[in-house]
Order: sequence, then structure tokens, then C-alpha cells
Amino acid sequence: MPAESDPPERKASAFQSRDFRLYQTARLLVILGAEAQSVAVAWQVYQLTHSALSLGNTGLALFLPGLFFMLPAGHVADRYDKRYVILCCYGLQAICTAALLWISIHHIGSILPIYAVLFLIGMGRCFSGPAASAMLPTLVPKESFVNAVTWGATIYQVANATGPMFGGLLFTASLVVFGRGWLHGTARRSCTALR
Repeated sequence: MPAESDPPERKASAFQSRDFRLYQTARLLVILGAEAQSVAVAWQVYQLTHSALSLGNTGLALFLPGLFFMLPAGHVADRYDKRYVILCCYGLQAICTAALLWISIHHIGSILPIYAVLFLIGMGRCFSGPAASAMLPTLVPKESFVNAVTWGATIYQVANATGPMFGGLLFTASLVVFGRGWLHGTARRSCTALR
């Protein structure tokens, strides 16, 4: 955060840019949603398999694209319009979220489709990261760049920390609304399909 002695308008100078405000709002919502989604997917995989290894593989499926596509992601961020790259990545993640919902509603017994969708989500995150970092200087005036980086990091940390909390609250709310029987019935049907 900016120094305490800075005047209030300087502490938030990056937010004077409309583009920065819109981008950080979208980024906050995407990260909150992604982290909340991670809670739901982890719970679903554990309900399907009752295996800690399968649960850990959800994180691996999200991580591997970053390992495999780190260099191509940087090249894409340098070569193509960063806004278009970010929109494509967020669009891919939205489609993947819809796919996870479809898998859940239709009680697909195998966890392999879930891992495949998580891998695609990881690809979206992998390619959006470098593009987002490279785009930041174009959103604010030069004198507000350090302030923009500071606020961007703060927003990321807040969203990253509170997203799982929102996921847990939504999960708890679904238990209250639909009841535990609904959850256990879904788990039983999915486990039966696995066998």
C-alpha cells in the first residue's frame, strides 16, 4: 500500500483511470469466482472418489498448464492484443465453468472429464497472467504505475484469500436450501455410476 504520508488522492491515483477500475473489478470477480469454484470442485471430486490423491490431482490439473505453457503464454502476450488474449482466456474459463456445472447436473460418474476441464481452466489462467501483467502499464498514466501495481497485488491477495471463504459459504447455503439429503443422494448416484 502507499505510504501513510501520501495525500489521499495519491494513495488511489490508479483508480482515477476508468480502464483500471473496470479491469480490476473484472479481475476481482474472476478470481473470487475461480477460488470459490475450486472449493466446489474439490468437494465434488472427494464425494465421488473418497480419495485424498484424487483430491490432490485437482490442484495438479490446474497447475500443469502453467508448467507446460509458460513460455508460449509469454510469447502470446507479447505478440497479440493483450485485451483480446484476456477476453479469450476469461471466455474459456466461463465455458469451462458451464461444463463443470453440466457434469455436476448430469452426474457424470468419471472424474476424468473434471480433470480435463480443470486443465483447460489452468490453460486460461496460464495465458491470462502474462497478458494481464503486460497490459497494466497501458491502463494508467506513467506516474500512477507503481500505485496500480500495488493495488493490483492487493486486489489479487484479497480475492485469493476470500474466494474460498465465499465458496464455503455458498456450499453451506446450498446445504441449508437443498438439505443434506440432496447432497448425499447426489454423491450416492455419482458413486454408483463410478462402479
